[in-house]
Amino acid sequence: MMKIRVYTAKRCPNCKILKEFLAAEGVAYEEVDMTTVDALTELRMQGIFTFVAPILQAGSTFLTAKELFRSDGDGELQKDKVEELLNIIE
Repeated sequence: MMKIRVYTAKRCPNCKILKEFLAAEGVAYEEVDMTTVDALTELRMQGIFTFVAPILQAGSTFLTAKELFRSDGDGELQKDKVEELLNIIE
């Protein structure tokens, strides 16, 4: 099974939503503070240039906050995208 990482930031309500969803699905993940220099460097080296948390990584695939949450005003987690990514790696 590929490693799953969640890049987070303090006081990030969407990070909490994503982590709670993953926990409810029984998905093990590593949490990384994306505000550190090391995490930002790692993300940049992978072609991820956003400063907005959370970012979900599964193997070499990344979903940014823009891809994870609806932008139509309700900010709802797009669970189908997360499930699709997780099905790829299971």
